[in-house]
Amino acid sequence: MTPKTEQIDHNLSLLNFDKIEKAMRAVDWKWKDPKTNEVRIPEKDELRSMAEYCMNMAWESPKNFFSTGGFEAELINGTMEIRFILDRANFLSKLFEK
Repeated sequence: MTPKTEQIDHNLSLLNFDKIEKAMRAVDWKWKDPKTNEVRIPEKDELRSMAEYCMNMAWESPKNFFSTGGFEAELINGTMEIRFILDRANFLSKLFEK
């Protein structure tokens, strides 16, 4: 197993997809299924696939970062991290408001 595969598999085993699915249901966060165009809350296996995709894309990205569907993956000093973001605030973003 490569370090990339090992880290991604390990992160997938640690990420709490039950909690993510519960949070998405609580806020009625839906994704559009690209195959059927159905808009719905994703199932756990779809969340897992998206998290894996996100980490793979971050690993290949020149910026070592990729985000989609609420997931953020970042490769920091050779270590992959995956997050699911519900909300974020940054005081400095006020400087860039139009």
